[in-house]
Amino acid sequence: MVKFQLKYGFILILFFLSLTSMQSQSSGAISGRVLSAEKEALEAVAVVLLGVKDSTYVDYTITDANGDFNISEVPKGNYILNISSLGYLSVYKDLSYTGEAIALGDLILREDTYELEGVTLTAVVPVQIKQDTIAFNANSFKVDSDDNLEELLNKIPGMEIDSDGKVNAQGNEVTKIMIDGKEFFGGDPSIVLKNLSADAIANVEIIDQKSDESELTGVADGNKEVVINFTLKESRKNNGFGKISAGGGLDNRYFGNLNYNKFTSKTQFSVIGKINNINITGSNIQDFLKNADGVDGDGDDEEEQNSAQRTKSLSGYLNTAVAGVNVGHEFKEKESLNGDYFYNYSKNDGSSLSKRITFSNANNFDYEAENEYINTKNNHNLNLDYKNKSNPNNSLIVKGQLISDEVNSYSNRKGRYFKEEGLSTKNDNLSTVDRDRKRGNMALNFYQKLRKKGRSLATGLKTTFNRSTMKNDQYTLITRQVNTPNESVKELNTLRDQKLNTSAINFNFKYTEPLGGNHYLKLESYMGNKIDRENVYQNKTTITSSNKEEILQYDYDHNENNYQTRLAHSYNVGTINTYAAMELQDIVRSFGVVNEASMTTDRLFVNPMATVQYIPKRGRKYRLSYKRNVRTPRPTESSTVVNDLNPFSIRKGNPDLVAEKIDALTVSAIVHDFRSSLSFNTRLQYQYTKDAIIKSVDVDEDYVRTLSYQNNGIKRRLNTSLGL
Repeated sequence: MVKFQLKYGFILILFFLSLTSMQSQSSGAISGRVLSAEKEALEAVAVVLLGVKDSTYVDYTITDANGDFNISEVPKGNYILNISSLGYLSVYKDLSYTGEAIALGDLILREDTYELEGVTLTAVVPVQIKQDTIAFNANSFKVDSDDNLEELLNKIPGMEIDSDGKVNAQGNEVTKIMIDGKEFFGGDPSIVLKNLSADAIANVEIIDQKSDESELTGVADGNKEVVINFTLKESRKNNGFGKISAGGGLDNRYFGNLNYNKFTSKTQFSVIGKINNINITGSNIQDFLKNADGVDGDGDDEEEQNSAQRTKSLSGYLNTAVAGVNVGHEFKEKESLNGDYFYNYSKNDGSSLSKRITFSNANNFDYEAENEYINTKNNHNLNLDYKNKSNPNNSLIVKGQLISDEVNSYSNRKGRYFKEEGLSTKNDNLSTVDRDRKRGNMALNFYQKLRKKGRSLATGLKTTFNRSTMKNDQYTLITRQVNTPNESVKELNTLRDQKLNTSAINFNFKYTEPLGGNHYLKLESYMGNKIDRENVYQNKTTITSSNKEEILQYDYDHNENNYQTRLAHSYNVGTINTYAAMELQDIVRSFGVVNEASMTTDRLFVNPMATVQYIPKRGRKYRLSYKRNVRTPRPTESSTVVNDLNPFSIRKGNPDLVAEKIDALTVSAIVHDFRSSLSFNTRLQYQYTKDAIIKSVDVDEDYVRTLSYQNNGIKRRLNTSLGL
């Protein structure tokens, strides 16, 4: 299996190399070279093709190190070519493309003396490139009056929004979205993009933002994140603006949207609202779908570590209502406080049909299930974000979040098991599940720049809590050996009340000492404590003339302490960043049923790690990393209590499990070709795991699946991903 996967991994690398080569060698329909007045080649100059009629965007590229550019696949027609670079006067040329290649030769950009003197110019520049920022003028893209920011981003080259609402810019995942340089609704892309109007935006800026530590110390660490900043039109600043719309149609379908915003130089205020039953959301729907399962244990919801996560798709009819308010204030330059509250209601009802084939040593069979469901969710989300970077020698960042979820699920599932001779067993299940979950976190990070250049310390504290209760009421009707003389029927009523309480506290400390020549020594320390508590009361009644009851009641605790000390060396210069470290890790675990003898383990690990990152120019990033991770058994994997809520899927923990050690070698590349606006990203990871924790599934002749866990020696895994 590994050889098979490696073969395709090498094919992926060859494809990447050939693609890069094709990008560098491609010739365009319109080409030229941009020089300064001194005849020096100008790199990273924006070359934009605009429509003659309304000056809207058609295509763009940037010049390479030799000042050359080319634009390919241009439709026949008349255009305006705009050539612009910060600090230079823009050049405009009228072009008529008839299908024959146009070679413009040398084009001269002259210094903009007005801009150098601080004079603001009013000329519209479609694309502007400066240091770590690419800015697109929103007026250069056709947007309708009712378009939101998501629809605007879809028109910008190099931008992609996937089905989960994740935003990628030039091959990099966008981690945060801001309005006029300030966080908006916690920077959550799914909320910002779906609820603000595109016609309020002047520019869309894609920024390679330095880490907070690097921003303070001035020492590049290669840990940049990509953020998007929307700048407002001047007409929308200091004035309130918003929109309201509503509509209705056949089959009692309706929608309603509203938003009101007021932004000044110091204060942000926004209110948003949305309600509809036409499957349009105002936030990320995936979190709702994760909590919309039916019968507990019917599927393998505990994904194998490091495996690809399942993404659930929306089906049936969805009713949603969202409302939110965002308030932000800047007390002084680089000191601000932002807070937002967001409410989300979702109701999804429909039906589904699933089929599954199971192969086992003892029993091969087909399984089909028809399911009718109704899932509702009420979500309240409160975020606070305080930043103080006003002092040039230190910075303080405090973030807090409180979330409340109420999820109600109804499921009516009819399951059928088939053997070669036909229908064998029926499993009809009617269930209602009520979940109430409260969770929150607070993180504090402090960075201090010391007297010696490059010397710094950083410390952080993060606390989290998760409180959830679940009430599960299930009725199960099981018919075995259907249509035979030995047909039997069993009825079960099960009530299960479950409480889960999780709390964690983590502390980290890092000291950096410059060694000279862009070399740095780092001492890092991490301490963490996590406590999981589970309280269960379950009453399972077999319906007979005497109604036999089985009661399960217990309190279960799982306590884990983690101590890590790391000595590291880093080298940061120009386009190269390296990091190498050796870590000593001590993990102490204690778990078991309360008032019974508990299990205790204490293990020490040595974890090496190293990273090399190479960024030769804008749009290119190559990374090679090796790291050893230690994964301790999850509470469900090592639990000493059997979960038999679902009579066809029983789960057993293994208290004798030991932590698995994962050695991971990862190669990744992100390439964005500005000539073609094509983004390519690939990731190749090889994992070698010792004491691997794996699932063991046993299916008996009555189709009962018993899931357990065990350490199974060595596991090898190759993961590859490719994005275009």
